[in-house]
Amino acid sequence: MGLPVVAGAVRRRCPGAVGARAAQELKPARRVAGGGGAGRVLRPGARGTDEGEITLFGQPWTRLPEKERTARRPRIQLIAQDPLGAFVTHANAALLFPHRRNRSDEVLWALAQTGGVIGCAAYRNITPESACASALGFAEMVARTVEIAGVDHVGIGTDFSYHSDDKFRDWMRKGRWTCSVQYGAGSAANPGEVDDPDWLQGPEQLRDLIPALRQVGFSEEDVGKIMGGNWLRLYETVFG
Repeated sequence: MGLPVVAGAVRRRCPGAVGARAAQELKPARRVAGGGGAGRVLRPGARGTDEGEITLFGQPWTRLPEKERTARRPRIQLIAQDPLGAFVTHANAALLFPHRRNRSDEVLWALAQTGGVIGCAAYRNITPESACASALGFAEMVARTVEIAGVDHVGIGTDFSYHSDDKFRDWMRKGRWTCSVQYGAGSAANPGEVDDPDWLQGPEQLRDLIPALRQVGFSEEDVGKIMGGNWLRLYETVFG
């Protein structure tokens, strides 16, 4: 059972209070959940995707300010309230690639203090060109993110989708749940598909990141954390 959250956020009751298993918000996410579209912070017991879907399992619904410039502090406060650790599923450090979808140092610090994880994205619209050019460049971006958040709080969150086309993107960005097109990391001037990173044309090439992480100085233990260990730890904590 799900509760639709429509434009204007007219339904704000806690899903658990009405017997719902989950509440899904499908655009306009940035208005209801603290700004910024993809890579947003999710609460414990919550799952979601960028571009406007949040699933909260029995969690209170929190309404945050609409504007990105006002959303940062509520986002940090929301992270601080999470006893199990929040996570940013797919985004990058705004210090490395300024974009409203990426996350500030302050958000990443708050995430680390509560045991959370950020998944470094490989989506060209929010990722430095050097990190798209080679696995080594991506590993260097990961290393700089680790300098901000710590090695226990950084993972991989590619933001890839497969077999999507313009029709799918049109549905994802508007569908029946918003009054305007939500371009996410794209824009009206650049609404179409972007090329995958040169080094990551398919999921099988993720293995190339392992030697690249070693090359930039990560130990075998730390490589394991970044390549999935941190996500497994957080999933076990949040989902049991």
